[in-house]
Amino acid sequence: SEFEAMVQQEQLLEWAEFASNYYGTPRQPVETMVALGHVVILEIELEGARQIRKSLPAARQIFVLPPSLPELEARIRRRGQDSDAAIAKRLARAQIEMAAAAEFDIQIVNDSLEQAVVELEQAIYSDPFDGGTPAMTTKDSTTDLTKGAATVEP
Repeated sequence: SEFEAMVQQEQLLEWAEFASNYYGTPRQPVETMVALGHVVILEIELEGARQIRKSLPAARQIFVLPPSLPELEARIRRRGQDSDAAIAKRLARAQIEMAAAAEFDIQIVNDSLEQAVVELEQAIYSDPFDGGTPAMTTKDSTTDLTKGAATVEP
């Protein structure tokens, strides 16, 4: 397939299979935008973040997590969109992802949406790495912020 060819030719910064579908981030547009001095935000999951760490080792990685698993479960249930089986699957995945939070440069707890947004903006637009380096933001796919992101700054 075309996707598999892109993987083999290393044309993707990251890629993953999720729910029998393939997802990936083409390398060229990201590298072009970074070269032009733009902030690039990518929405990716844990395995994609790990791949980007290899592709862009200077990337700033940000993990947004829920205050707790019980709170995450309550948030999911309040939405009323998922079956009990789907909720159990999401919570199991969230546990795995939350256990990996220490792999990221910055962790933001989404206890208060307003505060989490402020912290995310600071993490993306501040320059904690002398001289400005690429930055990447990610989150687990089950929290309630902005659906997750990865950022690359010049």
